[in-house]
Amino acid sequence: MSQKRVVIVFLSDASKAAQLAAYFSDDEHEPLLPQNTDEFYRVVNSQCVELVIIDNQLPGFLSGIEILERLHKDLLRPTTVLIAVANSALHDRVQALQIQSVIRPTASVETIAELARSAMRAGNIAQVPINSAARRLVQSADIIRPLPQILVKYASQLDADTCSMAELAQDISVDPKTTSILLKLMNSAALAVRNRVTRVIDAVSYLGIRRTVALILSANLAHSQTRLAKTFPEALRVWYHNRSVLIASVAASFARHRGESSPDTAFVLGLLQELGIPVLAHVNGEKYLDIIRRVRDVGQLRLEIAEQQEFELTHADVSAALLQKWGLPQSLIRLVVNHHQPDSGLEMPNAERKLLQAMRIGEAVANLSDKRTAQRHQFLNQLLVQYEMDSAEEWKICLADAVAKALESSQLFSIPIPDEAKLQSLIGQLSAECSDAELPPEADEAAQEAPEAAPIDEPPQVPAEKHLLVIDDEEPIVKMISLMLQSQEVAVRSCSLAEDALQLARNAFAVLCDVHLGGVSGIEVVRSLRQQGFAGPIIMMSGDRSRSTVEE
Repeated sequence: MSQKRVVIVFLSDASKAAQLAAYFSDDEHEPLLPQNTDEFYRVVNSQCVELVIIDNQLPGFLSGIEILERLHKDLLRPTTVLIAVANSALHDRVQALQIQSVIRPTASVETIAELARSAMRAGNIAQVPINSAARRLVQSADIIRPLPQILVKYASQLDADTCSMAELAQDISVDPKTTSILLKLMNSAALAVRNRVTRVIDAVSYLGIRRTVALILSANLAHSQTRLAKTFPEALRVWYHNRSVLIASVAASFARHRGESSPDTAFVLGLLQELGIPVLAHVNGEKYLDIIRRVRDVGQLRLEIAEQQEFELTHADVSAALLQKWGLPQSLIRLVVNHHQPDSGLEMPNAERKLLQAMRIGEAVANLSDKRTAQRHQFLNQLLVQYEMDSAEEWKICLADAVAKALESSQLFSIPIPDEAKLQSLIGQLSAECSDAELPPEADEAAQEAPEAAPIDEPPQVPAEKHLLVIDDEEPIVKMISLMLQSQEVAVRSCSLAEDALQLARNAFAVLCDVHLGGVSGIEVVRSLRQQGFAGPIIMMSGDRSRSTVEE
């Protein structure tokens, strides 16, 4: 398939259309000149179209604006230049369709071509082709509500921070519901901000643009999931929420670990990629629920394959159609619709490719948590190798971070998830399984060459009973914590050295660690604990409120 950018030129004047097409006949573009409306529809439905240049006055029954309105109803919204005589009635229809440019029929071919190139530069990536049956299903579903316009406007900020904090804060402030969501999240126990935040600009300044948009969007998506899944039987509704938040949390953890793509974007994408499941269940009823039950019970089955065989579409197709209906950026839609597809044949930047891989790993972990089989285990291992992790220890760290993220998300967005004991059991099982994963050649050689860590000559005595481990180099703080927990009959052990922490953590049910331990970083100590396999809760404490420290 050609990787050129497709430009459709559909004019009543064939000579003018040919001249205009000549401006896009180069190594980068592929101009197409449909002869009639049916051919136009076939092209738009079957190809990834970058731009449409269309006359309003066309021979035949439909005008250009009517054709574009039909495309819009079918969730097909390519960047468009409409050649028409402007009037108030046309203006309203153009605004409703969000057409990028309108130009008079008397304009020269050169002027139209330049306007078209400008529209392409200003627009999103080419319209992502979406299964036509999925588009019809989403259009006919009666449970889908619009997404708040402020989120549609700022969803592109997940890719790049191009607006100002003041601009974002101003737009949030004029929307009472979004303001309420942001301030509620900001003052929640999960974010643990020291002083109560009452102004939107303060919240945006603290979180940053991308994090602010991601939090608001995630909260709205969690609410949408609850509404869409309300017709599920109780057991499947809990399963769906568990699956969705686990996928999002694992994707965010792996994206954060690699540092090549945004973990906030990965989390949002993890929620987005599963939105099609409750829509399919609503439309197909018990027939679709039986597919879910069968896939959960039979380890050899994959949900998207069963969907394709039964309905000739997948929940990824439906999710993408839903995002198209909401008007979210094509960059997000492209990742969602392709997250079941192999990398071969997908042209995208490396950061997007890593996001796609993180989404797949999240789904593979969720599938394996449903039923641990050799096939699912092998599939996850293959994805981990493709992701170029250096060692099984890194996978354990990412899984531990994912559990922490899932717990945080449950507090932030009121998402029902398994209790902490079940999550810790899951991470232990997956960590053990992933330890046997095939490593990339470089990592495998490094693992063979690396000697085992030498035992510490005189390790501290490890208490037999479970205890809270406090890692701090200030004795008064340790004493204060011990006194406060005496009434709760909680045993407290303390140390200030990384070597001692690794020993004492073996019987700890939780760890409380200072960020700055004299000349040692408490964050590095925590990393060592996770690498050793400690999967319990870890609480960091510090008076350092700098953004870099908070993010780390």
